Amino acid sequence: MSGTSLPTERGVVVDPLFPPFVDALPRPDSPFAIDARIVPSEHALTMFYTVPEETEIPEHAHGPQWGVVLAGSMEMVIGGVARTYRSGEYYLVEEGVPHVTRIHAGYSGIDVFADAHRYEPKPDGTAPGERIGGGLGSGGDAR
Repeated sequence: MSGTSLPTERGVVVDPLFPPFVDALPRPDSPFAIDARIVPSEHALTMFYTVPEETEIPEHAHGPQWGVVLAGSMEMVIGGVARTYRSGEYYLVEEGVPHVTRIHAGYSGIDVFADAHRYEPKPDGTAPGERIGGGLGSGGDAR
């Protein structure tokens, strides 16, 4: 954790949670309004991410997903059961179970997807010097 605050595009000040070596990881090719970095492997995909503004990810299903909330909160409806997850709590979405997620502004978390190709690295890679929380993608359809 760097301890220095950086402004986001919306003027919100975020204290960077992830260290520079995480910020140097590839960005995912994702349609969601999150700022993320991924660690692809042949076995699974790990994603570190922040959400500077409230984001809703529409109902979708995929392979198993496990995640932990590092900061902030989010609401998930997993298989018809609604729950709010806060800092320090974790969740599991079983394979093929439909789920919807509303992530609140200021959220940071880590997700691990059993599908190693859930997100591929962006073709243009990660811009050197950019920090998680310092940029924002655009919203889009669930994947």
